[in-house]
Amino acid sequence: MMSIRKALSLAVIGLGAPVILFAPVLAHPAATAAAVSPAAAAAEVQALARDHIAAFNARDAVGATAIQTADYLGFFHGMPNTVGHEADLAITKVQVADPAMKLVVGGEHVDVAQSGDMAIWRCTYRFTYTDPATKQARIEHGNYIIGFKRQPDGKMKAAWSVVSDTPPPTP
Repeated sequence: MMSIRKALSLAVIGLGAPVILFAPVLAHPAATAAAVSPAAAAAEVQALARDHIAAFNARDAVGATAIQTADYLGFFHGMPNTVGHEADLAITKVQVADPAMKLVVGGEHVDVAQSGDMAIWRCTYRFTYTDPATKQARIEHGNYIIGFKRQPDGKMKAAWSVVSDTPPPTP
């Protein structure tokens, strides 16, 4: 029978093995993207979000979704979740084909992790679209949030977003 002391020493050695195996990776910081200041990351995300909104309003579905990762997740109220860039591109093509479509955002804000590798862009929105039931233009208000993650090439990309409608603002 193994003593408790021997079992503990083997457990410690076993737990240390991953550290030893990954030590060469940890010793080479050049293999990872250079650190980015939170202010620089916020400016990068703000520019990406503004390009995204401009492309959407220009009815450019490809440009509007260019900020996304390949495994992007989209959560849009009243619709099934989109999984993957291609799924979101298909929905965006339908949205930008609507002749009444217009997206106006306000109250934009960016929160960035201290490391500069993750950020959240958020805003309120006013979205004009054609109601499929009445064929009349409707206006929807809501909150729009996009989660960005720094990619291996050092650039930020949208990994997920949430679009949530709210009641119209009170006068």
